[in-house]
Amino acid sequence: MRNRTAIVFFLFLALSLFLNVWVFTLHHEEPRRGIVAIELANGGDLCNPTVLGERYYKKPPLQNVLIQQFMKLTGLPEVSVRLPSVIAVVLTALVVYLFGKKLWNKGVGLSSAVVFSTSFMVLFGYASKGEPDALLTLFVSLSILSWLFLMNKGRETLGWFSGYLFASLGFLSKGIPSFAFFLFAVVSARMLK
Repeated sequence: MRNRTAIVFFLFLALSLFLNVWVFTLHHEEPRRGIVAIELANGGDLCNPTVLGERYYKKPPLQNVLIQQFMKLTGLPEVSVRLPSVIAVVLTALVVYLFGKKLWNKGVGLSSAVVFSTSFMVLFGYASKGEPDALLTLFVSLSILSWLFLMNKGRETLGWFSGYLFASLGFLSKGIPSFAFFLFAVVSARMLK
């Protein structure tokens, strides 16, 4: 019964996020992300991103690369700017559910995923905008939860590897905060033992 509930929840979450992805016009930093991705697709250099021909180093490259790949796949620039965020929110809810189920119990996993994905900030702050915050949240969640899971299984080396691997992907999406969040969680978990 709980598995069916989880499947229905994730289907409705994905549907609700994908449904309106192209309704709102691009705003705030979204047009800049689209321009960087378009210039990257038109023969740009990944190490030297540009906006209207001027070098742009304010954000790490992962979000731009994903947007560029979605533009190739869909041919819809406005939708492609937001797709990485939408997919990241759905995947983060799934990660929270799966790891919560493994680390604690099935009820905690599903309720944690519901609480995460239905919070105002996630639905209206991350999922509806082409910002790297959703990717950061996904990779930080993966770094912390995979580390916890593998440490509980006695696979310490693999735990540290997975934690730093996902924190590194978070670094490529938003920068230094990824490592700070991961290490803060590790220190906190060690202090609670």
